[in-house]
Amino acid sequence: MTLLCRALEAVGAAHRLGIVHRDISPRNVMLSFDGSVRLIDFGAAKADLEGFSTRPGTEMGSLRYASPEMFRGERVGHLADIYAVAAIAYELLSGSPVVGRFENILQAAKIVTEMVPPPIYSVNPAVPADISAIVAKALAKSPNDRPQSAQALAESLVLARPEWCSLDAGKIREFLEAWFPAEAAALARFFSAESAGPIEEDVLRTVLAPAPLARPPTITASPRLASEVAESAGLQFPMTPMGPANGKHRVRKFGM
Repeated sequence: MTLLCRALEAVGAAHRLGIVHRDISPRNVMLSFDGSVRLIDFGAAKADLEGFSTRPGTEMGSLRYASPEMFRGERVGHLADIYAVAAIAYELLSGSPVVGRFENILQAAKIVTEMVPPPIYSVNPAVPADISAIVAKALAKSPNDRPQSAQALAESLVLARPEWCSLDAGKIREFLEAWFPAEAAALARFFSAESAGPIEEDVLRTVLAPAPLARPPTITASPRLASEVAESAGLQFPMTPMGPANGKHRVRKFGM
């Protein structure tokens, strides 16, 4: 509950700047080892700052957290972010996502736009009915039926269970250190001015770098470009021929 309220603070800050995230999912709500909660990855965000608007993305967010208006092809505003946070809340408190198994986007759309998930308290009796009702309201099919701001949703949660929303950063830090002791120790040594001993490279990589992709990205470019990148960055790219020559240089694919 504390993490949800902290995430809503970040969402509200973005909305006050006229930015709609449009891709809020658990992977974009990050916990820092200093006990803070951060909202990341605004790559699909739509901004409206002093008349400037970004072009909407073609793929916006995970289907499990996409709002009904997204699937209906309607205008997507800040209330879609409210829905996404509520979908995360439902999953955290019930142990099951709003959208379960689906075979294709049409099935996901049907679930999100037509089906109402069971109340959280019926799945997890430890969650009170009032909290369950607040999350259900934020998952309303119509944006107008949801809390109209991130602050309003957060205030409802705090009013219902203030003791559940008041963990300080120190408690969150203790939680993370207990679950990830090796990573926490590696970070502590990394940022300490009196660092003693080398840091295990594999441990540090898990903290400071994202997990490798299942399919590594590729760059299509000329051999000259690849050699320039390798020389300046100290990187090596395995090269695979890609068809006939293109102009003066044979175009190749370089795996990263």
